[in-house]
Amino acid sequence: MTRCPKCKGEVKSVRKEWNYAQFNVKAYTCNCGQQFREYRSNGELRFILMKSQASAGWKKAKS
Repeated sequence: MTRCPKCKGEVKSVRKEWNYAQFNVKAYTCNCGQQFREYRSNGELRFILMKSQASAGWKKAKS
């Protein structure tokens, strides 16, 4: 399980998973509506991208 970077709620299911270069990427959608992706390398979380509500792009979540 992981936590939403916006509301800090638990997200239990992965919507989609794939490999991108050296990263294993997991996409989630929280109950609050926030879409985000976790990028892991060697089993360690490297960064999280959140879907921007204001634009069509993705932005890095603040740790």
